[in-house]
Amino acid sequence: MIDFPTGLIVSAQALDGNPFRNSEALALMAESAAIGGASAIRANGAGDIAAMRKRVSIPIIGIDKRKDSSGRTVITPDFEGAKRIYEAGANIIALDATFYPSDITEDRKELIKRIHEELGIPVMADISTFEEAVNAVEMGVDAVSTTLAGYVPGALHSDDELYVPDFTLLSQIVKAKLPCKVVAEGRIWGSEDIREAFCIGADAVVIGKAITNPIAITRYYNSFIPKKGENNYVPTETRNVRSDKIVDGSTETILRIIQREDATVPVVVKSCIPQVAKLVDAAVESLKNGGRIIYCGAGTSGRLAVADAAECPPTYGIPREKVTAVIAGGAGTIVNASEGCEDSRENGISAFENLNCTKNDLIIGISAAGRAPFVVAFMEKAKEMGCTVGALVNNLDTDMAKLADISVEALTGAEVIKGSTRMKAGSAQKMILNMFSTAVFVKMGCTWQNYMTHMNPSNIKLKKRAIAMVCEILNIKEDEAEKLLVSNNWDIHNTLKKY
Repeated sequence: MIDFPTGLIVSAQALDGNPFRNSEALALMAESAAIGGASAIRANGAGDIAAMRKRVSIPIIGIDKRKDSSGRTVITPDFEGAKRIYEAGANIIALDATFYPSDITEDRKELIKRIHEELGIPVMADISTFEEAVNAVEMGVDAVSTTLAGYVPGALHSDDELYVPDFTLLSQIVKAKLPCKVVAEGRIWGSEDIREAFCIGADAVVIGKAITNPIAITRYYNSFIPKKGENNYVPTETRNVRSDKIVDGSTETILRIIQREDATVPVVVKSCIPQVAKLVDAAVESLKNGGRIIYCGAGTSGRLAVADAAECPPTYGIPREKVTAVIAGGAGTIVNASEGCEDSRENGISAFENLNCTKNDLIIGISAAGRAPFVVAFMEKAKEMGCTVGALVNNLDTDMAKLADISVEALTGAEVIKGSTRMKAGSAQKMILNMFSTAVFVKMGCTWQNYMTHMNPSNIKLKKRAIAMVCEILNIKEDEAEKLLVSNNWDIHNTLKKY
């Protein structure tokens, strides 16, 4: 009996009505997948399998799809079908091992036993629940696959889960450490899905439509195109229909709902790059003219601003006053939230006046809703002073964006928990602030290529990092690097310049 394949398995199938519903065409797909590195092919029917066997030497997982009297499609329901696809060239038989009844399905335990004994090949169970996986293993299968999760009558996946694999089920199976191979299959569309499946612990991943069905592939990509005439903008305060059943989920389901929403943030951030670039260039100009970067925010936005400002001096060796942050309510609100502080315009004006700003300073207001009175008033005073003013917001056409010279609108949409903008909106703000300050100080010459050579090695960890950095850049040994750094008062940049 052959070993069950691991790695990437490609399903080369086409339903009736698909132009690729042709054995030779599917055989060419299988051959292409094999050349690309597929570990096995999944195929339906003796005709397709026979055509593929002429072109590929890798294992073929064969299935025999049949309809029962109810019209439901059942995968390899009997030994006759299993034998037929085996004789056509299948090395492994996959069969429906769900609990859903069918009038054409033979006793599965006996079917598995006959395939093993009479055909001498492995059996893979296509299941939809954890209990079915356990039962399949007890019946003697060699592998279980999540193929039918969300495809069994009475437990169909919802439309918004069309491109979402059932990783909760996969995790359950992997954690149970069943004595069989574990295969992830069903609604896997992207590289991130493959990576996650293997990180969870799958032995193999099957991809079908996303590789071998041009119709489905085209529909998938079309789903990302905004429809003309429709307003696709969703304010942050909107209720999120994709998380409306979050309270009904298991712990893993809750986390996956959150992660699915978080996965949309990098795309939003990417769309903001042109405006962030303008903000970076404005910051560099301000710093070169003796000005400062001053963030102003409230709540989560203010705390993120404080964190970014605090991290710039030790990272890039700049004077602490060159990047500063103002948070509504003062330093105490960093650890003790006081959301009412953002409503005071008077305090925003006072905060601006206390900073002794000049027209060379760059002021960046940060707020998810884009209308916090404290921040708006701070920005208005900056405009009166003649400062360049930026805004980082998460809604469209806000008061802050209209006031700013440069506005970055990271439209992250409805949060998992309605109004909790510390989530997607906060994540987007953190990513953008990271991009912004990093790009600014790269352009200001505060790095050596992509090395953090202007940092202050103020503790043991950072001194070890400085030594490793000098060793790598100068290709010298640790003791020599340490001596050089000590002789230059641990100034990495000067050490490199003098070497």
